[in-house]
Amino acid sequence: MDANKWISVDNDQPLALVAGFAAAAGIDTSQYPITNFKIEQKILDFKSNNTVNVGPFVNGNANIKNFTTQYQVVLYSNRSEVITDPDGNQIHKRYGYGFGFLLDVKDINTKLNLNFSIVAASAALNLAKAGYSVKVYGVDNAQLGQHLPSNVGDFSSNTYKSLQKFIQAAKDYLAANTITKLYGIENLKRINIEAENNDARSIYYSAKQVADGITLNKAVIEARSKFGDGINENILQFIYTYFGITDAYTEPTGDQKKNAGKWIEGKYNKIAEFSNTNSSWIAVDPATDNGKFTVLAGLPDADNYQPHAKPANWATDAKTLDDTFSEVSTDFSSSLKLASIADTSGKFNTITITRNISMYMDVHDNPAPGSKVVETRYGVGLRLSLRISGIEFGTKINYATIGAASEMGHASVEYEIVGMGFSDAAMLKDFPGPQDINQDTMTQINTAFNTLKNKLFTMDVSAFQPQPYMIRVNEPEKVDNTLAAQGFVFSMRQIADRNRLGEAIQQATALGIKKQYVLDTYKKQCNITDEDDKPSPGQKKDARKWLDFE
Repeated sequence: MDANKWISVDNDQPLALVAGFAAAAGIDTSQYPITNFKIEQKILDFKSNNTVNVGPFVNGNANIKNFTTQYQVVLYSNRSEVITDPDGNQIHKRYGYGFGFLLDVKDINTKLNLNFSIVAASAALNLAKAGYSVKVYGVDNAQLGQHLPSNVGDFSSNTYKSLQKFIQAAKDYLAANTITKLYGIENLKRINIEAENNDARSIYYSAKQVADGITLNKAVIEARSKFGDGINENILQFIYTYFGITDAYTEPTGDQKKNAGKWIEGKYNKIAEFSNTNSSWIAVDPATDNGKFTVLAGLPDADNYQPHAKPANWATDAKTLDDTFSEVSTDFSSSLKLASIADTSGKFNTITITRNISMYMDVHDNPAPGSKVVETRYGVGLRLSLRISGIEFGTKINYATIGAASEMGHASVEYEIVGMGFSDAAMLKDFPGPQDINQDTMTQINTAFNTLKNKLFTMDVSAFQPQPYMIRVNEPEKVDNTLAAQGFVFSMRQIADRNRLGEAIQQATALGIKKQYVLDTYKKQCNITDEDDKPSPGQKKDARKWLDFE
């Protein structure tokens, strides 16, 4: 699966902050007017290992080996520059100014979640190595240097407190001063995401365990002992949830075992359950370039999802207040939904919850030729995106429980707060600095959001530039992401029975399995493309070995 992702650029400004934030010549804001602000706390890299002993939760002792997290606060232009890298790839470069820091943690020898205070304590006890680096974009003020930690590079409790003070001072500075020069802060790069729904072996193994009546706890123990890293435990959790199992120690019911067996045979999936909606609203990164969404740039179907033109009557007509939530779950969301949020993951058990507060207008007239976008929502306001990953099996995640789940180590939480269509730097002071994600953090964010909501009621947003932050398309709200794996398993069973390609296609069509899945599998496994050809005895044997995990 291809997608685009905003990635912070390497900081080319020195850390000699006592002498001031020296910066190379930037570009003028008249060329790239500031339209948005962003505060984010994100995980940039994450690796874990597993042990055979399974604790109270499936992920309970999947220890973290190393991770990198980033906090930054920036103001930026929604206009991007298209550059070409040495390999000939086109990259969108975003300009702005602001601050941030990176925390790099490695050589972890203890149970550790991603909270700053726990990382600092672990580093002090030599249970992990933690270092930090400061990012500075286009700000030249020597006085801010006094707020930086004295122990440059090493991360400790005192360092953490100093960084919090530094970021608060930086936000105060941004609110009180006008910056006229912008610098590269992010590049939108096209990446290939290894979607877990392509791991047919792990999906099949998981479904077979359910069909055999095995508890998730026992399935994980067997997978770790027999296959090491060969079975993806994240997929194991997803498949058990897929069949309605929510307790790792409870055996699947008769119906759950039956449905899993039917899934293996190609006779059960969730197509009918998910196809009862005719259209859905999708949250999208609002940046555009030449009338197209920047975040979809370069993707094969980008031209199919162009927004409507900005409403010509924005300055004069009434707007509506929007305060809505939306959710994108990797388990059941389409590739369009995942690509639209610009920070996508191919991993199951990952949820992105979005809250939008804006004054908006919907546009449905004169769509772009060939676009599947039925309606585009333009607005000025704020977006909160919460990305929850590594969710412990059985943990119920909703907006109200995010802080508690993070605090208890039952999930990793990242957040991004974006001002859409306006860049009031004074508002930055209302939102959190770098801190642990917990109930207090979420309360602070909610308080700031409600303050903005009240402010929007009194603001005249007519002079601001509205952003296309939601689109409505005629596609189901959810999709079944196991279908490709199901098609592969079905085809392997056909090969193991030495059925001719044409017969396999006929049976697949009767079950509603896409013909292409069968064609691809027969071509890949047997080099068969003629419908009258059948697998050889050797190919039958190989297919049977795959199905029996030999």
